[in-house]
Amino acid sequence: MPAWEEVITRARTIDDHYAMREPAQKYLFTLAMALPKGAVIVELGVANGKTAAILAMAAMEIDAEYIGIDVFPLGTSEVRRSLDTLGLHYTLLASHTHTAPWDASKKIDLLIIDAGHDEANVGPDCKIWLPRVKSGGIVVFDDWYEDPTKTHCHWAVGYYGRQATQGWIELDPKYTDARIFQKP
Repeated sequence: MPAWEEVITRARTIDDHYAMREPAQKYLFTLAMALPKGAVIVELGVANGKTAAILAMAAMEIDAEYIGIDVFPLGTSEVRRSLDTLGLHYTLLASHTHTAPWDASKKIDLLIIDAGHDEANVGPDCKIWLPRVKSGGIVVFDDWYEDPTKTHCHWAVGYYGRQATQGWIELDPKYTDARIFQKP
């Protein structure tokens, strides 16, 4: 099993603008490494690909599949070049998360929701993607804020995430701006 320091050292070669902070990435790596062989890891919102690289490294180690979905306003070629330089196996879908092609028979073990953080995006992401998580699977909502006054720009993540995960088991997050849930 690769040590975290080896993984993060390799991932630091990728621009981390828009990426989760490293404590969050470390926690995601730990979650991914605990998944069963053949697991499916899906990240909504790839940006420059630093978190994608970390998840793809974990996926390779446990013989799992990493799929990243984003509209890639910064361009897929740079992300692909970064992941290819690291020798990673991955699938990138250059698509809006609401219209990405998906095999309905494929169930997700680990889902990271980190694409559009506004009401127009996170609500539909929850509606479309959470039913695709298998029983026992995990969803991570990055940039979770519960602001009933809607004054924080990411209020929709907490609002729609809380609605969509009613009855799910909330896991203890190891960092402050995310919530992690396990599907019963």
